[in-house]
Amino acid sequence: MTGKPSPGNPAALRNAGPTLDALRPLLPAGARVFEAASGGGHHAVCFCEALDIAQWHTSDADPALVEHMTVRFAAGAPDGVVPPVRADMCDPGWADAVFAVTGPVDAVFNVNMIHVAPWAACLGLLAGAARLLRDGGFVFMYGPYNVDGAYTSPGNAAFDAELKAKNPEWGLRDIEDVRYAAWTNGLAFERRIDMPSNNLSLVLRKAGVTH
Repeated sequence: MTGKPSPGNPAALRNAGPTLDALRPLLPAGARVFEAASGGGHHAVCFCEALDIAQWHTSDADPALVEHMTVRFAAGAPDGVVPPVRADMCDPGWADAVFAVTGPVDAVFNVNMIHVAPWAACLGLLAGAARLLRDGGFVFMYGPYNVDGAYTSPGNAAFDAELKAKNPEWGLRDIEDVRYAAWTNGLAFERRIDMPSNNLSLVLRKAGVTH
């Protein structure tokens, strides 16, 4: 279980624009994307309205959020938005079940999850992404991170303490730990993108032809 924001959480509204700007140059036309921990589905709707997306597959570990997205999308969603599936990143078999629905994808997208989940969720995300991605595809991960073992701002330090008080398995992750976990799954670190409010985006590429 994660502390993924609720469907109406304003964080998803705030980060959508900057995240879209970072993601746009990375995606090919007619992209197929799998989003891990989609929450209320805001990114799927926003990005399919703004980008050339063939399929944006949504998911969440929380059955209530899966139900929320199912109802929301049935009431009206842009072309490309695919109804959600339940996928728990801590379940070792999640990617095999999802692959049966998605087939190979160009990108695996994940926002604001790994600091509000056990470390096992990050490991499961990266291992599963390596299964889903076509050669040359990439993982895009957004959120607050530590860099070289240090906080990037006093606000992030306070946020980390707050998270750990709620659950000792939560907390900000260090980029080097994420890079190493990605490398063990055949995903190479490609770039770090500075984002507003002391957040970062990481791009991790599966070996193969790039765009």
